[in-house]
Amino acid sequence: MPEIQIDQCWGTHLRHWLHLPATFALLDQLTTDDAHFVSWHSGGCRVLAEALMIALTRMRYPGAATLQIIASKESPADHVVLKTRTPNGDWYIDGDGATRKRTLLRRFALREKRSETRLIDYNPALLDRYDIQCPPYKLGRLTTALCETIWQW
Repeated sequence: MPEIQIDQCWGTHLRHWLHLPATFALLDQLTTDDAHFVSWHSGGCRVLAEALMIALTRMRYPGAATLQIIASKESPADHVVLKTRTPNGDWYIDGDGATRKRTLLRRFALREKRSETRLIDYNPALLDRYDIQCPPYKLGRLTTALCETIWQW
């Protein structure tokens, strides 16, 4: 298995893969009481970040990877991303692919109409309080799909 190199090109492959109908279907509601996820940005961000973290760990990604939360003046918990450390600097991964910190925060602020965006440490209790969910069966399905795919990028 080739070594994974996270960069902008890798992020572009991820973004395209996430928007394939078969991939996006991994977020579908399976029952009426299932969490309704609209997109990788609206409801699916925590599932995506956690699945990426697990998949990269299973694939023995050589760099450090940590989960982080985007907070803003409007909310202490808005969005979940995966931060990866590479020889070429840090990359932040979400539904947009892999970007640098400044780009991530700027895009998020514009898309969500938020101010004073910043990254904070991952806190599952805070995410639960703000209903940013990560159902285990969706996490498992997405992690499996990622492990079968990302080594090709």
